Amino acid sequence: MGSLTSVSLPPQSADIITLIDVIEHMPNPDDDLRAVHRTVRNHGLLMIMTPNYDAHKLWGAKWHGYNASFEHLHFFGRKSLTRLLARWGFEVLYCRTFGMVDLLNYYLPNPSRSARVVKVLSWLGRGLSNKILVPLGLEHRLLMVARQTGRRS
Repeated sequence: MGSLTSVSLPPQSADIITLIDVIEHMPNPDDDLRAVHRTVRNHGLLMIMTPNYDAHKLWGAKWHGYNASFEHLHFFGRKSLTRLLARWGFEVLYCRTFGMVDLLNYYLPNPSRSARVVKVLSWLGRGLSNKILVPLGLEHRLLMVARQTGRRS
């Protein structure tokens, strides 16, 4: 598995860097965020998408982030990722959680259900997600966009 520290990009050479389903696989996110901080221009953007560990509070051992990949080395929620980014000079501009799985069919699987029952459960699951989990920040995926401030804390 590679690391951003092994890539030699010129300092201040990027306007935006995206880490989509990456940070949870990094052996040492601090080292890689140091490289991101060096590479992105002042006031440049960093976008991270990762499993939302805050959803673990609700789903426990059945949380999708555990089952999606056994290669995850780290798990981040809103607060822990915000703290990590602040340590490397990034200010969070946008943060949102969103769904990735059909909630009721994922957590209450039953292969013998009729197509109509599956359709109703999917509709109920989307409603549960949109009305309750997203506003509480407890959906399965975490999307964060941050701006490099030039200062490390």
